[in-house]
Amino acid sequence: MIMNKQFYKFTCLPILMFIVLLYVTPMLTNVFHASISTYLVVYMLMQVLLLAVGPMCLYKNEYLDSLKLFKKHIFKYVMLAIILWIIIAVAQVIAAKMTGVSASNQTFINSVTDKGTLLSFALSIVLTFVAPINEEMIFRRILIGNFKNHIPVWSLVIISSILFGLIHMHTVQDLQVIFPYIIIGFLFAGAYIKNQYNIVVSTFCHIFLNLVVAVIGLIAASR
Repeated sequence: MIMNKQFYKFTCLPILMFIVLLYVTPMLTNVFHASISTYLVVYMLMQVLLLAVGPMCLYKNEYLDSLKLFKKHIFKYVMLAIILWIIIAVAQVIAAKMTGVSASNQTFINSVTDKGTLLSFALSIVLTFVAPINEEMIFRRILIGNFKNHIPVWSLVIISSILFGLIHMHTVQDLQVIFPYIIIGFLFAGAYIKNQYNIVVSTFCHIFLNLVVAVIGLIAASR
């Protein structure tokens, strides 16, 4: 595999920023005993920065081309998103029935997005739209798209799906409910590959899933 400047720019830079966002940021906030509000503000700023560096800068032209193809078959992709959501919902119900616990990632998100504050609203927007774009760039476009000519695609799907599941666990207990996240990663990878490596398709499905979850959460919180 040739590691040139272009490869580092389009692969290593976004991944490095994602690692900083996911792990270094909470570590620093803990060291400086920052409040949860401070952490959330830093998290949102980092997500927006990653969005600007990744899809909006490095991969801008590819996203625009993929969007044109997406628009030609938008009804097909809406149906795909609905089908994937149903499969994921069933997987999550089965996991919850089998383990009796819910992931701390989802519990944390629910706890900070149902407060009715401006911060909660901003975080909901970031988690629903910005985070899925960034995660699809990392786990589908980069880990699969950038390595597909060097490593068998099936192995990249497995690796990216497992890593996608791992980033959504924050405690050892989450190992019991990591399976649905791996399934989600696998389904999004399939949507990406089966549609000629169109990153907009998997991103749309991811945003659709998060949007449905957010709406259901808001309805439940209002009752």
